[in-house]
Amino acid sequence: GHREMFSSEMWYNPDLPVGSNLWSSTTTKMEAFITKCNELGQTAGNECNATLSDFQVDQATVDDESRLAPSLVDYFPTDVEPNYLVPKDSKVGELYNLFYRNVGEPLKNDEAFGIALPPELLQEFQTYIDKNGMLDHARHLIYEEEPFGNNEHRLYKLNDGMTWGCMGPRWGGMDMVWIDPADEQCFESILSVLRRGNFDVVLEAIGKEFDLDGLMVTGIGPIFLSYFEHDSEYKQVHADLREAKGSFYNVVVPLYIPEGGASLYVGDDDGDRVLPIQMRYDHGIVLGGGTFHGTAECDYREQRDVRLSVAIYLADVTEENIEDIAGDNTSLWPTEGDIDWFWSQRGRVWRYDDRSVSLKTDRGRGPLYVEDERADCWDKKDLCMSDPTGFRLECAETCEVYLQDKKYYETLGKMIANDRNVMEDFGDQVNHDVYEWDHPPFTLDYLAKDKEPNFLLPNISNVGELYPLHYRDTGRRLKNDEAFG
Repeated sequence: GHREMFSSEMWYNPDLPVGSNLWSSTTTKMEAFITKCNELGQTAGNECNATLSDFQVDQATVDDESRLAPSLVDYFPTDVEPNYLVPKDSKVGELYNLFYRNVGEPLKNDEAFGIALPPELLQEFQTYIDKNGMLDHARHLIYEEEPFGNNEHRLYKLNDGMTWGCMGPRWGGMDMVWIDPADEQCFESILSVLRRGNFDVVLEAIGKEFDLDGLMVTGIGPIFLSYFEHDSEYKQVHADLREAKGSFYNVVVPLYIPEGGASLYVGDDDGDRVLPIQMRYDHGIVLGGGTFHGTAECDYREQRDVRLSVAIYLADVTEENIEDIAGDNTSLWPTEGDIDWFWSQRGRVWRYDDRSVSLKTDRGRGPLYVEDERADCWDKKDLCMSDPTGFRLECAETCEVYLQDKKYYETLGKMIANDRNVMEDFGDQVNHDVYEWDHPPFTLDYLAKDKEPNFLLPNISNVGELYPLHYRDTGRRLKNDEAFG
């Protein structure tokens, strides 16, 4: 007369005890319940006096199982994405976890995500590289020029007149080339692409997900290659900046995927398990400073093509981590160890305590003192292009590696005015001739938001000085030409 079995139908028979839930009504837990009833001497026709507390599921088991991939999400099929469960539909700016397809478990890395990108970002990037000829330049470098040596640097001017630095492969069995802005003006030009491409939604997602105080863009580096042979030791798998884990991020965005596709290795924290994830337009991969990742095998040489993606590096710079972040030597620019430049950029494009800070309301970096380290810089100016790692860095002012503040803010003002002209979200067009008047000066020190939440008011003004009133959230001037402080 002991109770020995129960139905596994949706409605259980015999009835579950009052207070049961989906965790306590598993086969294992019901077996424990029946065993407990038997121990208490319960027989058929009599109520069992066992309580749920006698067989509740262990919370660690709940937490572990809750980390598995959600079952109701529509994922890409195996033939499209063989290694990971990647959702077909994601909202723009949405970060999604990466789950291994074969086990349904998440990647053992709390800083690796996929992210749905705003479609205008790809459009702006493709317009940009079409205008400056970057993709054609990449094909020319791979198939026409002398191959790059490992870590070799060369400088080139593209069709838009901007100077770019190219660096050869860091590992064997590939012809990968990093092409990064070689100076501040080029950097600001590609930062404009992020502004027009609505990259603010990505900054907001990353800032909130990782509970950051602020974000700056430390670098924007396109990467291209025609082939990469399989390395059984996976030497290309690396972490960008492990010492800056929790404050340094890399958003990988595909710009051109040839026939045959492209993929990127991503792995667990310990590096023991790394698998390639397919790259697709309008989706990026977010990697933390300690996330293991690396280029996956490919070969486009038969069609004489290359694949092109861009790595967008972001950092929450503080006094504690600035030396680690500024010490990154992945690219020629910004100059390795240039703490002053990194400090002038801190929190430039996103801040937790001031959501009016963004690419759309960008006011540029802080003031930066630039000078040459040699007396003969002007006389040997031709070396600015031919000696990228020596003379050019020693003559930062002459070679305009960094711009003097006056020229910087004039150049940036025109770029942002142009960006706002082409972005619908900014409404009326802005004439860059009156930019300094219609928009707040980049170099002023304004009262903090807790002291003046709605307007940008200068901390210091000369007696009798009239200053225009600018809204804090947009940076635009009050539409009243007779209202002043």
